[in-house]
Amino acid sequence: KNDNASVGALLSLRDSDGTLRARSFFPVDQMAYQIDVRDLMANAEDVTVPFTGTIEVELHSSEDLKFAFPALLVFYETPRGISYVHTNQRIYNDLQDRRRGDPFNPDQTGFDVSCKDGASPFVFVANGSEPVLDAVAKLNIYNADGREMESEITLGDLPAFAARRLEIAEIDGVRQFLGDGVGFLKLDLPLGNIYNRFGCGVESAAGDWIGITHSYFDCLRHNDYYATNAFPPNVHDCFVPVNLVEGLDTEVVFYPIMAPASLSFRLVCFDAKGGERATIDLPGSFKASGSEQIRINLRQILSDREISADEGLYAILVEAEDGKLPTRVSFGLNYRSNGLPGCNISSSTLLASSHGVRSRAWLWGALPCRSEARNIIMVSHMPKEKSATDVATFSVSIYNGNEEICSRNFESLPRTGENIVAEEILADANYIPGERDILWYVVRSESSSLISNQIHISADGYIGGDHSF
Repeated sequence: KNDNASVGALLSLRDSDGTLRARSFFPVDQMAYQIDVRDLMANAEDVTVPFTGTIEVELHSSEDLKFAFPALLVFYETPRGISYVHTNQRIYNDLQDRRRGDPFNPDQTGFDVSCKDGASPFVFVANGSEPVLDAVAKLNIYNADGREMESEITLGDLPAFAARRLEIAEIDGVRQFLGDGVGFLKLDLPLGNIYNRFGCGVESAAGDWIGITHSYFDCLRHNDYYATNAFPPNVHDCFVPVNLVEGLDTEVVFYPIMAPASLSFRLVCFDAKGGERATIDLPGSFKASGSEQIRINLRQILSDREISADEGLYAILVEAEDGKLPTRVSFGLNYRSNGLPGCNISSSTLLASSHGVRSRAWLWGALPCRSEARNIIMVSHMPKEKSATDVATFSVSIYNGNEEICSRNFESLPRTGENIVAEEILADANYIPGERDILWYVVRSESSSLISNQIHISADGYIGGDHSF
């Protein structure tokens, strides 16, 4: 980073009580590293399986790294497939960092909670460097009908760096309350000197799948808005580009965790040349700080209106009915195959105030390589300008730990999407990855109107994924 040649990484393995069990240091001289926690456990003291704890990565440098925290992804692999998310909680760097971060710690939320088919939703909690006495997790759980259930989980004294897994389904009455629907929750748990983005998700009844994502903060406490009349009329104020992938169900979930506002939604369907082939006004007004979520199932909506579900780009346009648009509009992006568990990517909408203002796009993500699995890189070219005509050229390069394996160039018309199968690019380059390899990709373009997400579809059809960086 920034031509800094003196960077080192310190790995610390701690158990659930925060006790240090193993530590490893290495100089950072490659572009990427793959760390297997089992290797740390093999050199740890008094560690038995099953093991609950944390792994902490610290980056040290002789010069300013010029960024607040490193780019790390955590992968959970089960017999059914791989789910992953960019790392969530982090110890504060300094007092200034803490002053900025603490206001966003309460009421972590913004992810799916489901007990369907016997599944068990959970939240991973790691304390920071300061002990917390008499810790209590306060939960507000909302079901698919918008009804609320309040509960508490008493954790007792949490030592520094202690780790807990909160089993939501073990709360009395939760399975009956949620039923077969999908809800969400808000979790308030004050911790010691740590920025909260909890790892959360669901484990299958058989224990052979873990779907992981991260939480987001409840924006109800942060009443920040854009006045939509300040945006020029030739731009989309707020929108979500979504690539539809053949054979996959696609759902966009808006959770009512925003500053108070009334929002409406339109779904726009684009053809292969970026022209509008259909526009659908979605019914109802969404109360951005209420208790009812909006789940937009693209294939179901298209089927109900007899519109072909062509592969390519769709966009959900978000409009503020009263002219007050919350500055933070987050959502969950879900991909599933044949009713099997899938991903619940935590992401945020694109806003006219910030989208397309950078000088270029440089986007990267992970490609876990497993037998008979597929990795799809979904590149969306959605300028905020309604009548944009510029064609975006971009490259997709795939890397291993320290070198480029292959690269391919693309051209993208505005309002179109490319679903790129990484395994096809690798096959064209005659590259065969190792059985446990995790590669990574980079999308480069002079156009900053591009975004990308990536999903991993296992041999059994289970889907994990995340947005790019």
